[in-house]
Amino acid sequence: MGDSFRTIVDPLASLDEAQAMAERVIQHLIERKIVKPERTDRTPGDPGGYPPGENVAEALATWTPCSTGVPLSLEEITHDLLRCGWNGVDAVVGRTVFHNFGAGLDVVRCPVCLANQEGKNWGDAIGRWFKGDDLASFRCPNCRESSPITEWKFDPPWAFGNLGFKFWNWPPLKRSFIEQISGILGHRVIMIAGKI
Repeated sequence: MGDSFRTIVDPLASLDEAQAMAERVIQHLIERKIVKPERTDRTPGDPGGYPPGENVAEALATWTPCSTGVPLSLEEITHDLLRCGWNGVDAVVGRTVFHNFGAGLDVVRCPVCLANQEGKNWGDAIGRWFKGDDLASFRCPNCRESSPITEWKFDPPWAFGNLGFKFWNWPPLKRSFIEQISGILGHRVIMIAGKI
């Protein structure tokens, strides 16, 4: 079945400010008791992540699984999250291509002509961006215009940035919670969902 994640990405945070911004958001989550203050092994990799706190339900949206068509209560959603092996929050600091891993990619749309170039070789532009070229471009085979890969539209969404918050196996997050994080960061955020 695998593990899923939801990542709130700040695509505008500079590398110089990302660590301080990450600490500010994590401190906010700890103060609100959405996560606990100690890191644990509830996320993959080191140094671990912050497990759900006693007020975690404040961040969670209610939803209806497709398989049953019956809405889940907030109590059921929270209970299921707390039972997961990986259920912590990681702050991801550093130049990162935030994507959905192997959960599929349907569209890579040119920002100029809107043609879908999903099957084309735009991976090289992503590699150049990752290595430090902020303006790494890809030339659209349809309109022949070059645009920075960061301006292309990916569906499901991808994001390029220095700061993200990965919520392991968390269900959908409330819009108001996402807006709070965006407000703390002072930037518009992008939501990425995926599965490993």
